[in-house]
Amino acid sequence: MERLFRLHGIRYVEFVDLVNLMVKVPLKFIYKKRKLSSIGYASYEREVYEAFRIYRTLQNLDESIRHFMLDRLLRDRVRVFGYEKVSDFLSYQNQLKLILAGLVGTTAMEETDGPICINYTGMAEVIEKRYEAVKGAASFPWNSKTKSTWSARSPTCRPSTTLTNSRTISITA
Repeated sequence: MERLFRLHGIRYVEFVDLVNLMVKVPLKFIYKKRKLSSIGYASYEREVYEAFRIYRTLQNLDESIRHFMLDRLLRDRVRVFGYEKVSDFLSYQNQLKLILAGLVGTTAMEETDGPICINYTGMAEVIEKRYEAVKGAASFPWNSKTKSTWSARSPTCRPSTTLTNSRTISITA
């Protein structure tokens, strides 16, 4: 979960902080308990609520999709570049769909030679001018048809990406 938060630029929030927030522990107490001195309370509060919104969006996904995403991000099997800037322009649901598109693309690659890289820097360079097109492309609904497509996916299906070498996927707008 923390890896997903780091991809969104949330540096100081851990999943334990969200659990404490969910059981109604005051945020000021959580902040003092963590003894964070390099970040102010207001910035920490903003990051906690941002992480909580990402967590809720992730919980609304189908269980198999959620487990697939978290499993692929686990143990440094996939490295992601340029995603933080791209995610600023998208809704929480579309942010997760963009990550999912890259992660599905990694399933067709062998994992024996080290981590696979997903490169969003090409999209990050032009996202300010084309973010409406990216939002439109990623705005398909999570409904029963999407779930049936997900469950019927083949291990070799890929999103529309460019393989720049045998270990990197570049995603552009």
